[in-house]
Amino acid sequence: MLQDLKELLYAWDKAIFYWINSDWQNQVFDFVMPILTNFSHWKLPVFIILLALFIWGGKKGRWTVILGVVAVGLADLSSHVILKNIFERVRPCSELPNVNLLLYSNCPTTYSFPSNHAVNCFSSALLVSYFYKKTGIFLFFLAILVAISRVYIGAHYPFDTVGGAIWGMLLAVVIVTIANKIFKGKVEAARKKERVSLKVEWEKLISSKEI
Repeated sequence: MLQDLKELLYAWDKAIFYWINSDWQNQVFDFVMPILTNFSHWKLPVFIILLALFIWGGKKGRWTVILGVVAVGLADLSSHVILKNIFERVRPCSELPNVNLLLYSNCPTTYSFPSNHAVNCFSSALLVSYFYKKTGIFLFFLAILVAISRVYIGAHYPFDTVGGAIWGMLLAVVIVTIANKIFKGKVEAARKKERVSLKVEWEKLISSKEI
């Protein structure tokens, strides 16, 4: 029974992989997907945004940066050092025929499950959405695109990215929960403070004589 289920899931995984990696192939995606999936393009912009948020974002911004760095760092490390070595899944570009491999000249030799790109992106998205809901929604959309790009360039199976997304979000929830317990609700207070102050200012504005 268990073996049959495993084979069924692998069949689905492989079918979805070829659907994205082969059937979706076009010149636009061949240009866009490698840019999306290559973090070296995003290091400087992300660093600048985090630095600005830490300096000018108040308590809310500083908590976002601090917990974000901790959550992503822990998720990335645990995924790479622990999970990949537990599952030892070979990448699709190493075991499947006719894989369209983009970005890499040779298939990466590290294990495939879970996708660290998905781990990092979904951990960041959930953490940011805890403090900034609208920005978090955008980051979730971006995380989905990055996850798809990992399949499109031939580096991961679809379920690698799903597993990475789940692990990344789980670690973000754990970090936020622990932080609230350790700092006795200060994180939650920082998250709510801006919403409360905006509500008060809005109420003052609509009740003023100038309107």
